[in-house]
Amino acid sequence: PSGWAVSSDGVCAWSRVTDGTYPTQAPYSPPAEAKFNSYDCSTGNFKQLISPVLDLSTQGNYSLSFWMYHDTLYAGNFADRLQVQVSLDGGSTFENVGAEISRFTGMNGWAQHTLDLSAYVGQDSVRVVFKGISGWGSNMFLDDVSVVQTVAASTV
Repeated sequence: PSGWAVSSDGVCAWSRVTDGTYPTQAPYSPPAEAKFNSYDCSTGNFKQLISPVLDLSTQGNYSLSFWMYHDTLYAGNFADRLQVQVSLDGGSTFENVGAEISRFTGMNGWAQHTLDLSAYVGQDSVRVVFKGISGWGSNMFLDDVSVVQTVAASTV
């Protein structure tokens, strides 16, 4: 996506595509989606997709929402997974947010995932990171990534 970066660590790749292969599928919200190439990247290798700087300094609750494509292909190689991370120092160190999300869930199709980012309220230089980790199964696809703030209603 525009403004996003790919880490120099790891040997796999993130790319922007208009349709998916291995498995064949279409973006959740055309015209494009992010692809992690776990189909042709050896098991255990990874690559990070890093967001532009986000300002979470305003009080409220923040959540990360995104759609991920899940499939049942290559069931013997179901260790492809995604770890959401946060960096507060421009991408030098990373902290895991939530548990890893497996590509293989026993279903085929898009599923929405939401993670709480409220632990980072007050920070003005947050980067959300998607760390794709290969299990040498199907490719992984993400779409419609957003960070949403909800402000608590005040009581009078």
